Amino acid sequence: MRFLTLLSTAAIRATGSQAPKIGRSPGLGEWISLLRANGRTLKNCPGLPQALVARAVSRSLDLFDRGDPSAPPEFRNVKRLRDHISHGGPLPTGHAESATLDSLVHGIAEAIAECLDGANLRIEAASSDEQRPVFAWGGEEVLLWPLMYVTQAHTWHLYSRSAKSGGPGYMCFDTRDAIRVPSDELLIVALNPLLKPLRTDRTLRDFIEDAGRDLKGFAEEDTEPLYADCEHGFEYYWDKATSDGTMPRRDYFRLGPDNAREWQDADRWVPYSQYLRDLANWHVVATRFRQRMEQMETRLAQDERETLGWPTQPQHSTRMARVVVSDMDGSHKQPECSFADLVGSVDKDLQANRGQTQVVFINGEAGIGKTRAMVDAARSRARQVEQELLEKGACDLPLFLYVRSTGHVLDSLTTVVNGAVTATRNLTDGGVKALCRNGLMILLIDGFDELLGGAGYSDALGSLRPWLSELGGRGVVVVSARSSYYMGQYRASAERATDQGMPFVQHRIAEVQRWRQAETASFLADYGVPASAIETLSRQDRELLGLPFFARAFAEIHRSSDSRTSLQNNSLTQQLLSQYVAREERKLAAEDGNGALLNRDELNRVFELVAETMAGNEEREAAVSDLEDAAEQAIVAELSSRKGLQKRLPVLCGLTGVSGDASSSRFQFQHELFFDQFLAGAIGHYLREGQISQFERMLKESHWRSATVLRIVAAAGPDTTAAALAEVRTTVDQAEGTTVASTNLGALWAAVIRATGRMPNTAIVGAVFSEELDLSAIDCPGGRLIDCEVDSLVLPSGKGWQLSMQSTPIKRIRSELISPDLSGLHGLQHKYLTQLLLKPDTFADRSDKVLEVLRTHGVQVVDADPEVQPKLSALTQASLYFLGCLSRRAEHAVVLRQDHTPEDTRLTWALTYGAASWRKFVKALNEASLALVEPFSASGERKLRLRLKTNASTILANDGTRTDIEGFWRSLEGRK
Repeated sequence: MRFLTLLSTAAIRATGSQAPKIGRSPGLGEWISLLRANGRTLKNCPGLPQALVARAVSRSLDLFDRGDPSAPPEFRNVKRLRDHISHGGPLPTGHAESATLDSLVHGIAEAIAECLDGANLRIEAASSDEQRPVFAWGGEEVLLWPLMYVTQAHTWHLYSRSAKSGGPGYMCFDTRDAIRVPSDELLIVALNPLLKPLRTDRTLRDFIEDAGRDLKGFAEEDTEPLYADCEHGFEYYWDKATSDGTMPRRDYFRLGPDNAREWQDADRWVPYSQYLRDLANWHVVATRFRQRMEQMETRLAQDERETLGWPTQPQHSTRMARVVVSDMDGSHKQPECSFADLVGSVDKDLQANRGQTQVVFINGEAGIGKTRAMVDAARSRARQVEQELLEKGACDLPLFLYVRSTGHVLDSLTTVVNGAVTATRNLTDGGVKALCRNGLMILLIDGFDELLGGAGYSDALGSLRPWLSELGGRGVVVVSARSSYYMGQYRASAERATDQGMPFVQHRIAEVQRWRQAETASFLADYGVPASAIETLSRQDRELLGLPFFARAFAEIHRSSDSRTSLQNNSLTQQLLSQYVAREERKLAAEDGNGALLNRDELNRVFELVAETMAGNEEREAAVSDLEDAAEQAIVAELSSRKGLQKRLPVLCGLTGVSGDASSSRFQFQHELFFDQFLAGAIGHYLREGQISQFERMLKESHWRSATVLRIVAAAGPDTTAAALAEVRTTVDQAEGTTVASTNLGALWAAVIRATGRMPNTAIVGAVFSEELDLSAIDCPGGRLIDCEVDSLVLPSGKGWQLSMQSTPIKRIRSELISPDLSGLHGLQHKYLTQLLLKPDTFADRSDKVLEVLRTHGVQVVDADPEVQPKLSALTQASLYFLGCLSRRAEHAVVLRQDHTPEDTRLTWALTYGAASWRKFVKALNEASLALVEPFSASGERKLRLRLKTNASTILANDGTRTDIEGFWRSLEGRK
């Protein structure tokens, strides 16, 4: 076919006509497309050779297109056969298929042979070894050179490709080389006008590559879309996978006005996004997404009914979640907004070619309503799209694909996405990625850190990175995370990954807020709970009512007179757990009707031990064997000692399996709050029993969320907890799991401080305070922090307070007092301080300004001695600030305008030292080869992208091992 295509091009040129130009690197699709174009042109060319070649072209294309309709799918035509073999498939062995393929090859060969039957071949000598072949039909000649040449050894060479450098390559048929580059300069010069010009339009090239990648998401597996140029743009010939089988398609694309991506629909050009919606069968997808989310809501209500005995929640009693959005490092907090407003901002950010994938983390305590908010957003959007398509025939809003980690421990994100779209019957993970890249779909991942068990923490980015990489700096992903600890691990993971090719990502955090008192009262009023009932609760329980789950629990408890009586003697959490255990106890009724196989105390202990096992395995599921082991420990006997217990255990809450075999089933708590509380029970058990070694072990095994920490302190008592913390503090430094242990230490100390209202008399050593350490209402006559880390500190508001620090970096400090006296702050290192906020209106985030404010308010800073610290240039200070911001935000790229200023107006930190300083910083990074400023295809005005080639932390460290980094910092001191 290649030979015939080149022969047809030579025949057209022989008449003096202009032949369609040949691609620089044509594949099968482009060769066939060119052959079709040549066939049409030859019909209008005079001459015998042209008529003969045109007939050979027509016969060969007919054979090529016809293939073998009766053969298996992978052998029915040449394209499928090529795909099958190139993906490792075996050649057909059946006689019928082999014979058909043989006849196809021989048929085309015969058509060419018949065309050349009456021609004479003449080889014209040349000054080099590349001689010129000519076919002659009587007096009519067709010169094949420079498309083909023949060496003096009679080896034929056919044009194959022409790279940007190295000269054109010719396919040859000898035993030494497959491709050879000719040495004849005249041949190379003659060939070049016959080829398409080098493609310099990056926008079109990006569109071609993106379209090919998108189509693979909808194509049959192990097939490759075939690309070819066409008059208005380009085309792809490909096999679409459908529920009814394979659908061969040929689709045409172009760049329309203002470089808009377009697809040819019959006789009109429509937006490329409309083409993708048509491929996905958009109305069907919207309908099935809506149905799936309604089923999810029904399932959540059913779980509450079966596990807690709650009736279906009245629709009018729901409240929309509120969030506070900030940068990855917690800076630049925006005013509080509704979850609907967050969804609206995500829609605005969803620009397919913006240059950075937007990742939004939904953070919040267990029970605060993250799952409900995400499910409701996905259902509402699917219903809106479905209705607009029905009423107007079009809808530009993206759909939300909600995927949930529960029940998918150790699965990959690709597996979970494939499972979520199975019901659509026409989408796969690849199709979802194509839709996300083009702004038509947003992925909502609920509890992503649970998906891979412990891997969610050990490599928080690694589990998400493959998906982000395939989005290629486009689209939006929304991820709910269980705690700020996961965010810290993600940030650290991102720092490690930058040198290995971090995806182009911009992060934001949306922190879900607790309900205000008025919202809680309004919600409870819908259930008939009077305000006086709320006043009977303890302070801790009233605070818990700000979590929707506990507000609902209190409302349901208030409906029952027995429960109301019990609540007088128990905390709200204890009462909730008591009801949970009581319902599960009834499932274990003895066969003889005499009580239960496990009493409530025993069952409570079983759940504590199972939660402990889950924490040790870094999962939220446990095998039936783990449940059996926990039961034996709880009853201090073998299961066989209680007839029927082993048989009845699998009926407990949340036991699900991939098959009907109980041995493959997995145990899980119906709500993450129950895991938190039972885990706290297990830890509190060891504290009360004085088993400090077991407490230390659990301290290092898994991160404890706030609900777990608060119950540990409440159950064991703040004094007992503080004594245990003082006992274990010296061993944490040398232990494995130091980060986890230090973070748990910090959370426990914060809870103890809040419960007692005072700083401990002993020094706090080796603790990481990942949440805000609020000392505003704390008595602090002499607090000491040694080798700690504090993310955010609220200073004491009383008089005469003293707080000393030793090797303790603090990232953010604020005070509730107006013009406060900060002289009680000792040992502070200002270089770690990224934000200082003092009332009424003092805000500083630049190192020099932070130092100035601290000194003004009486702080003796220990790392700012002018006799020791070198005087840095303004540009060096600015660069330290810029790199610090990039590091804390876990980002390694910034989208720029043509003048090298940030395209995103929200990146105000980049202009803190002025636009000129930022531009000099960018130039210095680029010149030091530590970053690359590169163009990329984007919507709107042309943009650039600053991409770090070395992560920001490594550049900041400047440890003397890299000359390029040392040179960068030296260059800053010399710039003006």
